[in-house]
Amino acid sequence: DALPICDYAREVFADVFKTSIPYYIRIDFTAFAEIIDAVGGITINVPNSFTDTSFPADEINYKTVHFDAGQQTMSGEQALIYARSRHGDNNEGSDFARSRRQELVMLALKEKVLSLGTLANPAKLEALYRSVTNHLTTNLSFDQILYLADLAREIQKPRTIVFDSSPNGFLINSTGENGAFILSPKTGNF
Repeated sequence: DALPICDYAREVFADVFKTSIPYYIRIDFTAFAEIIDAVGGITINVPNSFTDTSFPADEINYKTVHFDAGQQTMSGEQALIYARSRHGDNNEGSDFARSRRQELVMLALKEKVLSLGTLANPAKLEALYRSVTNHLTTNLSFDQILYLADLAREIQKPRTIVFDSSPNGFLINSTGENGAFILSPKTGNF
């Protein structure tokens, strides 16, 4: 029998990095957008304007998306597009740039979810609960989730790291024997 995807991912991670991952939370794109809409959108200070002419419109077509630099409030769909774009211009076309944008979205969502306007609004809480229960898979108990939510409220500015191959990054680019592009730790040790 095949392992469920979350258990398989934990097993691979444990094998590669020689560490145990006891818990997981998996959320799909629908929940991501619904959660952002449920809290009234998120505000992000977009650092770089960019245009992506190859954003997936459906299974076979593409569309052009554009984001201007500066502070803006995004709906769930806009935030999802911003976080998922892979082919932007203006140095926004790499997976590393996408990771940085995803980080901005997650920090803005955390701030919005933990704000008094959300926590004191039963309609918003109900919409969040509906979306999460329909689109989230986890092995955490309800008590563990409540504990983590309480802990998240106490974290003012989390330290985040985007792994990349920039001059100050943790990775280096190389090419494998068969010509494959490879990213490896600068230290040579995972």
